[in-house]
Amino acid sequence: MDLAQVWKHYLANWPQGLERGGVVVTASEQVVFVSFLMSESVVMFERRAPDSVGGRKLVIPYALIQAIKVTEPVGNEPFLQGGFSESLRPVAHRPANPASPVRSAAPAVAQKA
Repeated sequence: MDLAQVWKHYLANWPQGLERGGVVVTASEQVVFVSFLMSESVVMFERRAPDSVGGRKLVIPYALIQAIKVTEPVGNEPFLQGGFSESLRPVAHRPANPASPVRSAAPAVAQKA
């Protein structure tokens, strides 16, 4: 999944019980937002207050989002319900090929008789 799809998926599945606001981080700015609207290729963030040139809404492609900061004091529950987990499942290791020799990374230790 590319970066644009990651953010599009996250925003489309915003955690329930969490206000749809925070701070969106791009390469050039951090924008405090109070709501957002999505389209197929871009997202529109509504600012809490206008920026220095009077802009109240920021429309950017999903791929330009670098991070989203949650500003609401909240526990982990909304994120756990949204698909986050406390740890990733370990990757299952494939069984060794019995036909191949087993090599140990540890040096051989001489045993005393």
